[in-house]
Order: sequence, then C-alpha cells, then structure tokens
Amino acid sequence: MSNDNTQEPATPSPASAGSQPVAWAVFDGHDRMHLAPGYSEAESCAEDIGGEIVPLYRKPTLTDEEREAIERAVLGDDSFHAATLRSLLERTK
Repeated sequence: MSNDNTQEPATPSPASAGSQPVAWAVFDGHDRMHLAPGYSEAESCAEDIGGEIVPLYRKPTLTDEEREAIERAVLGDDSFHAATLRSLLERTK
C-alpha cells in the first residue's frame, strides 16, 4: 500500500483557463473601491480597511463554446431570462 498522499493539481475548467485576474479591487463597504495590482496588496488593503477582495479580469470569462450554447438556448426566445442572457453575452464581448 502506498503512503503517497499527494495529488495532482486540479486542471482548470475551460471557463477559467487563461482568465486569470490582472488586478484586484477591495470594496470598503461604503461604495468605494480600492485598486491593487496584486493579490497580496489586496489582502493587505482588505486587512487595513476591513473590505472584500474582488478579482478584476481583462478578458471575458466565457469560452466561445459557452457563448454559442447561450446563443442557441435563447434563439427565438423573447422571455426575460433570454434577454438577461443576451445582455450577459454583450457585456463579455
């Protein structure tokens, strides 16, 4: 029996592959956002002001396949949910 308790690192999902944060923000609870170039700086800021850390992305977080699936799902659908999904696609372009 092997005593090796190590595990291979998890493979990122297609949605998260290649979409690493380029910066971080810290919300202070008073509708103010403090920008940080790295996570450690964001952690320090969050400790100082008691805020919430949020990643900021440069590129959309949806893959082409995910976009296509949403587009097909809402094709010809005029419901509120379809309109919401169309709006999501527009924001991530």
